Amino acid sequence: MTLVPGRYFIQGTDDEEQFVGIGPILIYPPPPLPLRYIEGFMKNLFTVNSLEGHVYELKTQDAGVGYHENNNVRLTRWCEKSQPWCVEHGDAQGSYRIRTPNEGRYWTAPEDDDLALIKLESANGRSNQEWKFVKYES
Repeated sequence: MTLVPGRYFIQGTDDEEQFVGIGPILIYPPPPLPLRYIEGFMKNLFTVNSLEGHVYELKTQDAGVGYHENNNVRLTRWCEKSQPWCVEHGDAQGSYRIRTPNEGRYWTAPEDDDLALIKLESANGRSNQEWKFVKYES
């Protein structure tokens, strides 16, 4: 099933209590912060817009989601355009993999550290590269 544009929380498949978010910040508006694997009470709501095929734009906190050359997935600067992401079906039912369109690097959750950064890594075949998009019900 193709991901339908809308508003979602992005949940890890390894631990249903863990989500993607920016974590606690002390200033607003936030600078280009990295995304983290965090507990549900700090999760962020993401807007998913379809660009073409399995390519999407992801936004949260009025900022696009992109990545830095150090392989951290992060919010883009206010003056930057959102970077496109390929969202493909994962191995588990209802799960997806999120990758860079041209480089084949996947969002990867840390395996042992709360508040650790979401990184881009080559495909590893493990569940820490699979995500669930949990529809926001207002």
